[in-house]
Amino acid sequence: MKKLLASLLAISMVFSLASCSLIGEDSSSSSSSESSSDASSGASSEGDASSADEKEEVKGYTVDVDEKIWKNITNNIGSNNSSADSADSSGTDTKNSLVNVAYSYIGDTSDPYYATANFNIIIKTGIGDAKVSDFVDVIKDEYSTLGYNISNSEEITLNGYDAYKVETTVTKSGMEMIMNQIVIAEGGVAFIISYGSESSVFEKIKPEFEKVFSTFKVS
Repeated sequence: MKKLLASLLAISMVFSLASCSLIGEDSSSSSSSESSSDASSGASSEGDASSADEKEEVKGYTVDVDEKIWKNITNNIGSNNSSADSADSSGTDTKNSLVNVAYSYIGDTSDPYYATANFNIIIKTGIGDAKVSDFVDVIKDEYSTLGYNISNSEEITLNGYDAYKVETTVTKSGMEMIMNQIVIAEGGVAFIISYGSESSVFEKIKPEFEKVFSTFKVS
């Protein structure tokens, strides 16, 4: 189980970096898959102009997402035969999806580096009564193997759930990226939240990450 979690940590973090290249694609070419993604993951209302806040639901958790700031790109990433086996809220098998849900930043565009901001969530069932503390050494070892510099790591509480947070930096394609991860183990399920951006804009976008994560709730 620890090896499996380590692989999921790697998958979700690598995707956070890789997804930066997806941001800025022609929105018209992806509109149909975006709508499909919203439907399959349980968004409350496709294209509802009356409310900027839509609730994104995937079996196991809920988060509130402002669609004026975050674009769901889950269906744009294709299939990767990931071991993140789960089902979405409609019961659809998503075991071949790289992540359960992924978002890119579409808010303020005054700085081109804003487009590097993204977050994703993987859920893994069947971890039994394991606690977050059981995975601390695995998490640290995995980041060392990947070549990430751990700037801080600590046990935290997120909305009442015990969690472990890792803050890292890594240089990719000439950019220094801040990539962070929060791992929660609740009710036999591991929730792995990865998020970040290019370092010069991270603090500016951080409040938008925190707004989303402050609504995280196991359902």
